[in-house]
Amino acid sequence: MRWRWVRFAATQSLVLVLFVVTAGSGLAGTAEAESFSSRVLATGFGNPWEITWGPDGFLWVTEQDTGQVSRVRPSDGSTTTLLDISEVFQTDPGAQDGLLGLALDPDWSHGHGYRRVYVAYAYDANPSPETVDDRVKIRSYAYRSDSQRLTDPVDIITGMPAGNDHNSGRLRFGPDGKLYYTIGEHGANQYKNVCKPIRSQDLPTAEQISASDWQTYQGKILRLNRDGSIPPDNPVIGGVRSHIYSYGHRNAQGIAFGPGERLYSVEHGPKTDDELNLIQPGGNYGWPHVVGYRDDQSYTYANWSASEGVPCSALTYSDYAIPSSVPQQHESDWSDPNSSPRSRRSSRYRRDFSFRIRSARRPVPASSAGRRLRRPALTSTRHATVCPDGRTRYSSRRSSTAPSTGSS
Repeated sequence: MRWRWVRFAATQSLVLVLFVVTAGSGLAGTAEAESFSSRVLATGFGNPWEITWGPDGFLWVTEQDTGQVSRVRPSDGSTTTLLDISEVFQTDPGAQDGLLGLALDPDWSHGHGYRRVYVAYAYDANPSPETVDDRVKIRSYAYRSDSQRLTDPVDIITGMPAGNDHNSGRLRFGPDGKLYYTIGEHGANQYKNVCKPIRSQDLPTAEQISASDWQTYQGKILRLNRDGSIPPDNPVIGGVRSHIYSYGHRNAQGIAFGPGERLYSVEHGPKTDDELNLIQPGGNYGWPHVVGYRDDQSYTYANWSASEGVPCSALTYSDYAIPSSVPQQHESDWSDPNSSPRSRRSSRYRRDFSFRIRSARRPVPASSAGRRLRRPALTSTRHATVCPDGRTRYSSRRSSTAPSTGSS
């Protein structure tokens, strides 16, 4: 046995499943395939969202639907509920807000009697019962080992944007001791949110940052100090230093740090072109104008929210059929005026694969691709983790793919 990885099975029973790797691995066609065995570890969770190995040897789990944080013993699956956050808000059953990411303080082993646990969750910032103001906050708690409870809450940052879809919500400490947090574009320009514009390319003004107005943080990866303040070495983007570390993201649900302190993210594509990205400070990863490479394959940006002549509210959304009133843009028609061209490096894999790896540099045109790796029919990549063998692994739902014309 080389390492263990825990994830949850996406079934109605909502169980934790322990997967054990028994062989080496690599990219398809380049190394031996991995062999997995599995066993049910624990059951009864309300949509487990974050599962983190703790330095205490336990699994720390957040439940998106119930607002509970639990601690699971890997040897026998025994579970202790540490916290029930009544403030957690979920728009509808099955919506993508609720209780999301969790991270343990990197100084855990040096704690003085207790340690801090950081969680991210959606809440209703409007006290009026008639109107909902869906926001997300990051809050820390003290872990009391004697009582097996999380206590002494401290809000790190509040008022960040949230929605019923594409919240991302992954929370990690980096090797630099900073908090990294992902926020999606809230499913804008599709389905119920079809008339909401995508804001992944929007950048904040200095006035917005001074006023703690974080609405432009949609479609971003953030980097924060532990107290929620802006690190002085964060990148200056568009003339403004903010919490934003990279932008142009769709739904980066997984981030992980690899060798050399490199930051990776996994990101959902619209029916095609899920991405595994190497994140660079100040990098622009192109959404909604570019998915995967800027190659005009399988994707056209259809801006439903900007429908001309016919109100967006009068349209019936479709992934594949675009009304004439909806502006369309091919990937090759877009460029980032604040970025300079960079080289493209491609690796050759089987032509019937559709999974992409790319990297952006600063300044970064998302139209440029770093490396391309193709994998068969993988969609909705959820999570990435760096394992003791040094390899970065990710989880994904497997399904068929089809060309996409809309922004789904």
